[in-house]
Amino acid sequence: MSILVAAVLAGCGSSSTPSSGGTTSPTATATVTGSVVSGPSCPVAHADTPCPDRPVGKGAVVARVGGHEAGRGTISSAGRFQLSLPPGSYELTPEGTGILTCATVEVPVAVGQTTPVTLRCDTGIR
Repeated sequence: MSILVAAVLAGCGSSSTPSSGGTTSPTATATVTGSVVSGPSCPVAHADTPCPDRPVGKGAVVARVGGHEAGRGTISSAGRFQLSLPPGSYELTPEGTGILTCATVEVPVAVGQTTPVTLRCDTGIR
């Protein structure tokens, strides 16, 4: 009897070929790339004098799901960042940007896709 049980159990196990005929990757990722800007940057803005947003050149962009950190990317001196994340929906927030108040943005990302995002921070200048 024990030989029969051993033979049956030896036939059980996981197959290395997916039943769907395709392959799946447990490390499939999506990319979020973008910039972090702050504004207004001029103490007095006029319609005929442009006052463009300026890059935020410090800190990090944190990706969260349900309040838990899922990823983090450093903001370059030019205000750029990039994150590689599993597919899903994330709340992105710039942190470590000094006295700026930065908005959180919800971003959906898909496998193999690059999602561009601009994150905005308020300088408080009015």
